[in-house]
Amino acid sequence: MADANYARNVTVSVKITTEKNEFLLTYDTEEQGSKDTYFKKLSTGEISDGIISLTTENQMSNDMGTFNLVMVGTQRWENLLTSNDIVEIRINPSRPSKVDNDLIMVGMISEVRMIGQYGENSAVYQVNGNSMSKAITQMSLGTIQELNGLMGDAGWMYGIPGISQNDKGQYTETDGKNSAGTSVGSDNKSITQLSFMGQKASGIIDQLMKWFLFQHSSYQYANNRSISDYFELNLSSRPEEFLTDPTNITSYQGSLLQLIKDSAATPYNEIREDYYTDSEGNAKEIFYLRPTPFEYSDWNSLDAYSVSNNEIVERTVSRSDTEAYSIFETPIPSNIIPNTDGSLLANPVYFPSLTSKYGFNLLSKENKYIFRSEYDNSSTSSSSGTSLKDGGAPITSADVSSIQNATLRWTDKKNITVDSLNDFMNKYGVPSNSPFRGNGSYFINAGNASGLNPVYILAHAGIESAWGTSNIAQSYHNYFGIYAFDNNPDNAKTLSSNGVESGIINGANWISKNYYQKGHTTLNEMKAAGYATDPNWATSIASVMAGYYAREKFSKSNKKDSNPFAQTSLGDDSLLGNAIKAKKGKSTLPADSVLSQSIGLSNGLSPDSLLGQSVKKEKDKAKQKAEKESSKKKEQDANDNINKQNLKKYSMYLANWYADNSSFTSGEIRVVGRPGYRVGNILIITDNSEVTQSGDSVMWKFYIEGVSHEFSLTSGYTTVLTVTRGLQSDITGLDRFKHYNQAVAFTGGLFGEANLATLYSKSVSLQNDGSGSDSNDSSDNVSSGSGGDDYPDKWRNATPDSMADTWNYYNRECVSFCAWRLSKSGVSPTLFSSLGNASNWGLKRSQYVTKTPHVGDVAWFSPGWGGAGGAGHVAMVTKIDGNNVNLDEYNWENLHNFHQRTVSISSVTGFIHFK
Repeated sequence: MADANYARNVTVSVKITTEKNEFLLTYDTEEQGSKDTYFKKLSTGEISDGIISLTTENQMSNDMGTFNLVMVGTQRWENLLTSNDIVEIRINPSRPSKVDNDLIMVGMISEVRMIGQYGENSAVYQVNGNSMSKAITQMSLGTIQELNGLMGDAGWMYGIPGISQNDKGQYTETDGKNSAGTSVGSDNKSITQLSFMGQKASGIIDQLMKWFLFQHSSYQYANNRSISDYFELNLSSRPEEFLTDPTNITSYQGSLLQLIKDSAATPYNEIREDYYTDSEGNAKEIFYLRPTPFEYSDWNSLDAYSVSNNEIVERTVSRSDTEAYSIFETPIPSNIIPNTDGSLLANPVYFPSLTSKYGFNLLSKENKYIFRSEYDNSSTSSSSGTSLKDGGAPITSADVSSIQNATLRWTDKKNITVDSLNDFMNKYGVPSNSPFRGNGSYFINAGNASGLNPVYILAHAGIESAWGTSNIAQSYHNYFGIYAFDNNPDNAKTLSSNGVESGIINGANWISKNYYQKGHTTLNEMKAAGYATDPNWATSIASVMAGYYAREKFSKSNKKDSNPFAQTSLGDDSLLGNAIKAKKGKSTLPADSVLSQSIGLSNGLSPDSLLGQSVKKEKDKAKQKAEKESSKKKEQDANDNINKQNLKKYSMYLANWYADNSSFTSGEIRVVGRPGYRVGNILIITDNSEVTQSGDSVMWKFYIEGVSHEFSLTSGYTTVLTVTRGLQSDITGLDRFKHYNQAVAFTGGLFGEANLATLYSKSVSLQNDGSGSDSNDSSDNVSSGSGGDDYPDKWRNATPDSMADTWNYYNRECVSFCAWRLSKSGVSPTLFSSLGNASNWGLKRSQYVTKTPHVGDVAWFSPGWGGAGGAGHVAMVTKIDGNNVNLDEYNWENLHNFHQRTVSISSVTGFIHFK
């Protein structure tokens, strides 16, 4: 029966478009007569060019479709065709009736090769290529890896319209977006800016395609069409999608296609290709994104194709339990730090009947679009100091504690002048041999260059360098202690300058870039970020600044100003003298009380007095701050509730779709050729060989994940369908949605261990007490040997990725091993916990990244650097040997075991120096 179907009148048409020409090749059974006649005409040259065979393949699991043509004739195709020329393939098996859509491929040539002679006058050529998605695969994105690793959250895309960085060095966007999240060009094929924050997968992919491919590529063809004319975007997402962290997009290194696939959030969404002819006769590839049909309504809305047994040429299908899962989880995205440590946000679900067979067989898939985080996307465009969002308020009083928490930005230029700085240094005991005396202009220039407050720059330089008279200051003109480590102060020469002014400016710029722009915008924040080890460091600098503001600014400001310090008399030397004594540990007064005692502030002030009004103002500020924190806490709690609901909802999606994997049939079904089959729809087979109890034919339903078309002069035209999720209905009584929404919450304790809540509480307590290592627990059985495999047995002996460690990393991963080593060395767990993939470590802790290694540092390899994969890699530095470093690590080259090696310093993206 099948052989008779092969004899249908098949018409094949291949159109090839180059930059300058168009070629059309056809095969028509009716016109060419029998196969023997056709072969004879080809061999004698009566037909100048013809088609012997073709194959097209479109698989949802592949990056892109493929095609293969075997052509014969007198044309010398290797001279006429080249890579990226367009090929359109149509096939119609139903002449004279025309099918609705006969286009089975539109793509780009990859190779043209002569494979032999056919008779005296003709040559045989093989033309291979891919679908139009080849253009996306060829386009690579990124910049120099070293630069990318230091760019912060905005990554290398910084400067593209719509993308910038705020004063914390964080990703931010401009306004003016339409409902799709982009500013659309007049042709609807272009956009004027990029905007990722808050977007769905569909909105992000739409922008990536339009910006990078349609607007920044130069494919042009003879028919006056460009690359965008061969694409149509059909993109949709679920309503709850909302991207909160765009870092992985804006710093991406790789092909545009891979970025699009990473942005699609599979398996929750599906990417597929299709081909059609528009109303003007133009061939196009439709690039689809849609939610995976997890639910009844989604599944039942898919198009269906019906075939009977007589149309099936060959069927190779089977059932397998190789992917039979019992527990399903949508976890917190690895690149996001949760808002709160108050509770476990994970919401896995499971089927007890399946765990009794398969145990802890977990299917865990992230979805970065459904988790709300605290990621700050606010823009900080104000320079007036009235609406700053940079972590500290403008300085409005000469109070030491408030100055420690005030912004270091230069917010008020009116009362900070060269004269005021010189006057301050003359009156407040700056040594006469100080190179700063009389050079207030140096600090004004440094403020203009760095954006930092010149008063802060002066105070910091004064405290760190003994007002420019220390040996390091005089030798290297390094006035801020930069790179001057306690065990190696001479390392300050790393940031040496050729003069006093350049040293002050260079130091201020370095602090601005490496601290202020990284979010450490106050003295206390700089101290917490590790700038100094002296516990009085922030207080000492703030005390000097208070001396300036108490006399040089607030006492000389507008006389009508009701500033409480305008009428306060302070001893000229008390502030600076006491601050210096506090710095040297000789003062009998607490450093932060110097200013308070100088003013004489007490709790018995009249509410109507100037100082009383100031106290009331501070109380009001404290109240506003408390209300703001309370509001933020409510917002975080609301986000956490949304997160819990979404994580459970999407865990249930996975359970609904994959729970019955072992019951489903999958494989390949070859049917009589038909161009209408399309990926992502349903195949219904009516099996006449079996009947139900009611006497009806048995029906099978499959999900089509691949369509391949094959044609040759000898075998005719057939279509091979790659099918999954096949289920026989009626006769077995099986229901595709038998377990739909029937999974229950997984609380742990599957093998008698503590439940998840107890384990979570234990992990939080370990992190909070700073131990992290659980070193007193004899069950750890830590291996001995310095520099060897000391990773705890409880994680080392477990299956890779089967359990989380104390710091929220999966066991036997590189990040878990480094977290273990850091905890042993006394680094605070707050610095290295929950950072996500290794690729994030250097980005999220960029303030600690240096090019100079130290023993105990984390060697950080960003994706693609030094042989690292897409998730990056981290290892521990155990020895420095000239231009090389020795490393201890886990999971190098995906082996999930301990490993040691020596690499060159230049092969490492950077070294994270937490100490």
